[in-house]
Amino acid sequence: MLPYKRILVDKEDYLLILINYIHRNPIHHGLKDNFSDWKYSSYNACISDKPTKIKREEIISFFGSKDDFIKFHQENKEKPGSEKYYLE
Repeated sequence: MLPYKRILVDKEDYLLILINYIHRNPIHHGLKDNFSDWKYSSYNACISDKPTKIKREEIISFFGSKDDFIKFHQENKEKPGSEKYYLE
Protein backbone atom coordinates (compact mmCIF):
# COMPACT_ATOMS: atom_id res chain seq x y z
CA MET A 1 0.00 0.00 0.00
CA LEU A 2 1.29 3.44 -0.92
CA PRO A 3 1.56 6.10 1.83
CA TYR A 4 -0.14 8.70 -0.37
CA LYS A 5 -3.18 9.07 -2.59
CA ARG A 6 -3.04 9.76 -6.29
CA ILE A 7 -5.32 10.53 -9.18
CA LEU A 8 -4.34 9.98 -12.81
CA VAL A 9 -4.03 13.27 -14.70
CA ASP A 10 -5.93 12.27 -17.81
CA LYS A 11 -7.86 15.45 -18.60
CA GLU A 12 -6.64 18.93 -19.43
CA ASP A 13 -9.15 20.48 -16.99
CA TYR A 14 -7.63 18.50 -14.15
CA LEU A 15 -4.11 19.52 -15.18
CA LEU A 16 -5.10 23.21 -15.02
CA ILE A 17 -6.71 22.70 -11.62
CA LEU A 18 -3.62 20.88 -10.39
CA ILE A 19 -1.20 23.57 -11.61
CA ASN A 20 -3.28 26.27 -9.90
CA TYR A 21 -3.59 24.21 -6.71
CA ILE A 22 0.15 23.58 -6.50
CA HIS A 23 1.03 27.22 -7.08
CA ARG A 24 -1.52 28.49 -4.54
CA ASN A 25 -0.67 25.84 -1.92
CA PRO A 26 1.59 28.17 0.17
CA ILE A 27 -1.43 30.44 0.74
CA HIS A 28 -3.67 27.51 1.60
CA HIS A 29 -1.25 26.38 4.31
CA GLY A 30 -0.56 29.90 5.64
CA LEU A 31 3.08 30.00 4.55
CA LYS A 32 2.72 33.11 2.38
CA ASP A 33 0.10 35.76 1.69
CA ASN A 34 0.98 35.85 -2.00
CA PHE A 35 1.75 32.65 -3.92
CA SER A 36 4.25 34.45 -6.16
CA ASP A 37 6.42 35.14 -3.09
CA TRP A 38 7.04 31.41 -2.51
CA LYS A 39 10.62 30.84 -3.65
CA TYR A 40 10.12 27.10 -4.19
CA SER A 41 7.28 27.55 -6.67
CA SER A 42 7.56 27.10 -10.43
CA TYR A 43 5.06 29.96 -10.88
CA ASN A 44 7.71 32.67 -11.26
CA ALA A 45 9.76 30.48 -13.62
CA CYS A 46 6.65 30.15 -15.79
CA ILE A 47 6.10 33.90 -16.10
CA SER A 48 9.77 34.91 -16.27
CA ASP A 49 11.98 35.19 -19.32
CA LYS A 50 14.99 33.83 -17.41
CA PRO A 51 16.44 30.46 -18.43
CA THR A 52 14.71 27.51 -16.72
CA LYS A 53 14.35 23.76 -16.97
CA ILE A 54 10.57 24.24 -16.70
CA LYS A 55 8.75 23.60 -19.97
CA ARG A 56 7.39 27.14 -19.81
CA GLU A 57 5.89 27.34 -23.31
CA GLU A 58 4.12 24.02 -22.90
CA ILE A 59 2.58 25.04 -19.57
CA ILE A 60 1.55 28.49 -20.79
CA SER A 61 -0.01 26.96 -23.91
CA PHE A 62 -2.62 25.17 -21.76
CA PHE A 63 -3.82 28.59 -20.57
CA GLY A 64 -3.64 30.36 -23.95
CA SER A 65 -1.12 33.09 -23.09
CA LYS A 66 1.11 34.26 -20.27
CA ASP A 67 -1.48 36.92 -19.39
CA ASP A 68 -4.20 34.25 -19.21
CA PHE A 69 -1.94 32.08 -17.03
CA ILE A 70 -1.42 34.99 -14.61
CA LYS A 71 -5.12 35.92 -14.64
CA PHE A 72 -6.16 32.31 -14.01
CA HIS A 73 -3.96 32.19 -10.90
CA GLN A 74 -5.00 35.62 -9.62
CA GLU A 75 -8.68 34.79 -9.93
CA ASN A 76 -8.17 31.36 -8.35
CA LYS A 77 -10.60 29.91 -10.85
CA GLU A 78 -12.26 26.63 -10.03
CA LYS A 79 -14.27 24.74 -12.55
CA PRO A 80 -17.55 23.12 -11.51
CA GLY A 81 -16.91 19.51 -10.57
CA SER A 82 -13.27 20.09 -9.64
CA GLU A 83 -13.92 19.06 -6.04
CA LYS A 84 -13.84 15.41 -7.14
CA TYR A 85 -10.08 15.82 -7.61
CA TYR A 86 -9.37 17.00 -4.06
CA LEU A 87 -7.77 14.45 -1.79
CA GLU A 88 -7.76 16.57 1.38
